[in-house]
Amino acid sequence: MASESDLQAANRLTTGFLAAGVVVFATAVALVALAALTPVDTAGDLGNLESRGLDLAAWSESRAEVDPLLRRMAGRRLIRPPEVQAAVKDTGLAGRLIKRLTLEGVVQIGQDFAAYIRVDKKSLETVRQGQNVLDFVVERIEPGKVTLSLQGVEVVLAH
Repeated sequence: MASESDLQAANRLTTGFLAAGVVVFATAVALVALAALTPVDTAGDLGNLESRGLDLAAWSESRAEVDPLLRRMAGRRLIRPPEVQAAVKDTGLAGRLIKRLTLEGVVQIGQDFAAYIRVDKKSLETVRQGQNVLDFVVERIEPGKVTLSLQGVEVVLAH
């Protein structure tokens, strides 16, 4: 059974917690009232900015630099979903066929590129993007290299 002194100590502790709770509640009410009574600057209230000593010209210049950037970025997707490619089974055929080809050179004709590819160390073929050489399709021609694809498998032919 609790003694008289234990009950008095518990009573003092309870009274202390109650007083602390009242102080916290009163402080919260005072802060809410202060926030409700404090004037809020709106974006269009530029006079208050100047009266507070803020440099309105510098603010306008920085805003002028940011606005075009924001307009350019507005039309872009910043987060893109991953692009999914279908699984391609590599049978090794592309690797065997590429050994029969040798890139002799790449030339630019107007805006397009053409590649000179030697087939089986004999004939020289001139190909452009989209054309075929052996069983490959020419995907891309860039200076010094040609990307070919065969049944979804891409290989690069370079010097």
